[in-house]
Amino acid sequence: MNITITGNLGAGKTTICKFLNQSGYEIISTGKIFRQIADEKGITVLEMNELAKTDPSVDKMIDDRSVKLGKEKDNAIFDSRMAWHFIPDSFKVFLLADTNESGRRVLSDTERNAEKYSSIEEATRNLYERMSMERARFKELYDVDYLSKDNFNLIIDSTAATPEQISKEIIRRFEEYKKEPFVGKVELCVANVYPTESFEEFSSLSLDGYLEKEKDNDSFCSSGIITCVEQKGNIFMVDGHHRAMASAKSGKPFIEVKVVKDDVEVKPLSEDELKKYEKTGNITYKYLPSDNVNEGYLFDF
Repeated sequence: MNITITGNLGAGKTTICKFLNQSGYEIISTGKIFRQIADEKGITVLEMNELAKTDPSVDKMIDDRSVKLGKEKDNAIFDSRMAWHFIPDSFKVFLLADTNESGRRVLSDTERNAEKYSSIEEATRNLYERMSMERARFKELYDVDYLSKDNFNLIIDSTAATPEQISKEIIRRFEEYKKEPFVGKVELCVANVYPTESFEEFSSLSLDGYLEKEKDNDSFCSSGIITCVEQKGNIFMVDGHHRAMASAKSGKPFIEVKVVKDDVEVKPLSEDELKKYEKTGNITYKYLPSDNVNEGYLFDF
């Protein structure tokens, strides 16, 4: 079985693939397939790029090659926007990053020579427009919703986790999936999910029991699932506050979440209360919900 990986622009997909490659997985990217086809045609990559602008068969050749390689390869990583669609029996991963962080990464990435922006806001706006265009294009070409949770086995947040932690968590979930398949697991970074329970109601004594449970958990994700709601670009906990804080305090960056959409209204906590949670979990929230600066994730939970 192979792994297909796609994600938000600026989510760090290329970096994660490098770490997965170090773990012994062959990386097969759209760019690699593109170059192979150019070589077979006896033309340069630049000439191939020009051809692709006017010849729809170029996209079909890449798609067909992905299908072929997906059947031939085993235990390989396919780094491609649509490989999850063309290799349906793969372990499908979507790499998330909150939109502001994606914009910051793209702005500071000196290797993206074709993408020069004057501010994070400009980069973020461009990423949003590009992702919207891609979503519409893939819907037209393949009749799929690129940003739907139901397409993927694992949706994992790269905003506040290291490439090593992310790659190891992908491999762990891959091994789980081979034993018992699943769809739509969502792992978000604890520092991107806001508590809603007053800190006065949060019992530090109860936290000890959850910390004890995490000692037996050798993954980078908390045990159990936390219910959350999305509101104005922010993700808020409905339950599981002790589990989330125990995960963070134990050095586990991820919590598995279920994002509900039943119009649950939550009231953001004050800055003082959030600081108490930060101290409890040894984390730092990148934004305050009251700042209204978080654009959220470009993804449909």
